[in-house]
Amino acid sequence: MLDAAGTFERGLEDGLAEYERDILSHWDAGRSIDAICEATGRPKSTVRLVVKLYDDRPELGCDLVAANDGHVAAIQRLRARMTGPTMSVDEIVDLLTDRIESLVKDLLPNAYEEGNEMCVGNLAGDPGQSLRIHVGSGPRRGWWKDFLAPTGTREGGNALWLIAEVLFQGDVKQAVRWAKGWLHIDDSDPARLQQFRLESQGRRAERDAQAQADAAKKTKNAQRRYHQASPLKIGDPVHHYLSAGRGIDFEALGRFPGSLRYHEALQYGWPKDGEQPILLPAMVAMVTNLAGQHIATHRTWLDVVRNRKAGGDLIGLNRRGEPNDPKKVMGTYHGGHIPVWKGRHACPLRDIPAGTDVWASEGIEDGLTAASGDPSLRVIAMIALGNLLALDLPPQMGRLIILKQNDAPGSEAEQMLMRGVAAQRARGRKVLFCEVPRGVKDINELAQSAQREGV
Repeated sequence: MLDAAGTFERGLEDGLAEYERDILSHWDAGRSIDAICEATGRPKSTVRLVVKLYDDRPELGCDLVAANDGHVAAIQRLRARMTGPTMSVDEIVDLLTDRIESLVKDLLPNAYEEGNEMCVGNLAGDPGQSLRIHVGSGPRRGWWKDFLAPTGTREGGNALWLIAEVLFQGDVKQAVRWAKGWLHIDDSDPARLQQFRLESQGRRAERDAQAQADAAKKTKNAQRRYHQASPLKIGDPVHHYLSAGRGIDFEALGRFPGSLRYHEALQYGWPKDGEQPILLPAMVAMVTNLAGQHIATHRTWLDVVRNRKAGGDLIGLNRRGEPNDPKKVMGTYHGGHIPVWKGRHACPLRDIPAGTDVWASEGIEDGLTAASGDPSLRVIAMIALGNLLALDLPPQMGRLIILKQNDAPGSEAEQMLMRGVAAQRARGRKVLFCEVPRGVKDINELAQSAQREGV
């Protein structure tokens, strides 16, 4: 093209092929078409075409200018295709995240909703719950984790990685192409792309704001539910459940744990249309983070007649015909714990003296069993095996001793436990197991057997 001095500027960034640059250099020097053909050895048709496309001087005619503009536009389109998608991968992930529920249903038809997650057995889509995709609000929306992923395979990631793993054996490039088709993204339409971007940015801002509001609301509701309950006292249903039903020796402990409370009529789930709400006595426990903040509330609904956890006759059955879970958590407990027993050091977990061992159980009952056997122990409940991965513990502590249950070898529970142990060891902690004999489910069952035998 002409510069301010009226001469032509061409360089390595002009998109020209070497033969085109050679032809045009002769043309710029004032040579004729025939002379250029003789100098370059190119046929006259080629020389005429190159000159027509690239020389936009007015005397060559407006048709040449239009042809030149068309050629430049073609080059720009080619460059766009060569440099990759106009819409960034991060923007594609945002759009997939906005539509995560629909995406999961298309990729994994067997997935079912459970709270803020959609669950399925694995990336092959088999029935189960080891693969979990977060579909709630907040920064975790769209992220997934396969708790039983085979060694050497991807364990989790964002929505784009889910597409790659489910459909393309981990090939992200193919996943991007598929995602753009699924989202109806057309890179050749800048206006539409800009609309996609603005919509995505708006939804992300709304999602982040809503997530913060939801998290704050959940925490307040969890705290409120805990404070609606009463401190434990001798003779209440929680005391009966733990002592008569689970064999916990409160005389040995000398007091009730401050983290546990009793709610006389706690609602279980939400009633269907026309049904009455399920209201049952419940054991309520405070869940804290390492900073000591009350982040969630654990609830265990009780069958006060049989002195045990509520069964399907009281709280109903799930869609597989199994009793609903009598234990639930209100709020986000990720990385937190239930402070079951402080032991010899009456201080928050974060302030325990250096070298103090921490005993960790999955549930409250096993933790209290260990504490009643030795009230000097520092005992916490990690709530669920999956939480061991994120369990936040003080750096100055001694050993982490896990009150291990007798899960079947190779079971989902055992694999989840070992992943959590590996994660804690990777942080430099020494992790040991307190195991029970074969044929016994856990330390609480072992203690109850010993009590019955008078040991």
